[in-house]
Amino acid sequence: MTKVTIALRLVLSLSLLLLSTLITVRGQQPAELPPGAVDVRIYLVASEATAGTSIPTELKDISEAIRKSYGRTERVGIVADFIARAAAGSIVEGRGFLEMNESAPVASLDWRIGKVDAEGVGSASPRFILQASRFSLRMPMSLAKPGAEGEAPYAYDVASFASSRSELRAGVPAVLGSFTLARPRREYFIVAVVSPVD
Repeated sequence: MTKVTIALRLVLSLSLLLLSTLITVRGQQPAELPPGAVDVRIYLVASEATAGTSIPTELKDISEAIRKSYGRTERVGIVADFIARAAAGSIVEGRGFLEMNESAPVASLDWRIGKVDAEGVGSASPRFILQASRFSLRMPMSLAKPGAEGEAPYAYDVASFASSRSELRAGVPAVLGSFTLARPRREYFIVAVVSPVD
């Protein structure tokens, strides 16, 4: 092996080592968010909640409005909440599973927001428009007769709603729609909060 060949191999090896180091360091940098990225938080609120489900501070006004509108004396509460991150102009969709009690099968909430549009981003009061939203709730209900023993069969009560356009202010919760289920008689509300990602 000549000195020239050894030198060329050494230079080539060092170049490959430097290149692989740069690729590794670059791959560890956090991905940049697209302009106008938002967090969409979806709350499923029940008109009558079970123990241990409290309303967060940001939803106090909405829970009071639900109590007054439906004449409820029971405690309004959060059944579940989900969060999705999206770029402005993109579709947001998801499915969440809810364990209502230990003995019943799980319930599920499906949602799809056709497009999240942002207006006035960077201004003091940005607005977010949710286009073509659809929500569907599948809630298990027991088919057992009163006083029956053993494992009871279940069926699902399914309710859904859609809206063509909902306008929200940044960080301000808004009711997008509601479901009414028969057994037990209860109303569920979809509350959304859209916040720009810093």
